[in-house]
Amino acid sequence: MKNKMKNKMKNKILIAFLTIGLFATAPMLAQEKVKSKIEHQKTEKETYTCPMHADVKSDNPGECPKCGMALKIMDAKKESKQHSNKPKKGSCCPKK
Repeated sequence: MKNKMKNKMKNKILIAFLTIGLFATAPMLAQEKVKSKIEHQKTEKETYTCPMHADVKSDNPGECPKCGMALKIMDAKKESKQHSNKPKKGSCCPKK
């Protein structure tokens, strides 16, 4: 009888420690994820483009060789969106 009570008590203590451990490590893991995301953003190369000529791209700020406007930093989301809008090989334009 006493052994069963001891085992139940040990199980409750073990569950309590595991729960506390889980809640204690979760914020640290979340913080590591945020740190790695920030570091990844810092290591990404910035691409500069002309607001009027999307085909003009540069790794450095400067002026557009076509119109002389200042190049702006291209947003990574916009850049990936531009690549996804390109027609695939073998596809035809629906307006033709």
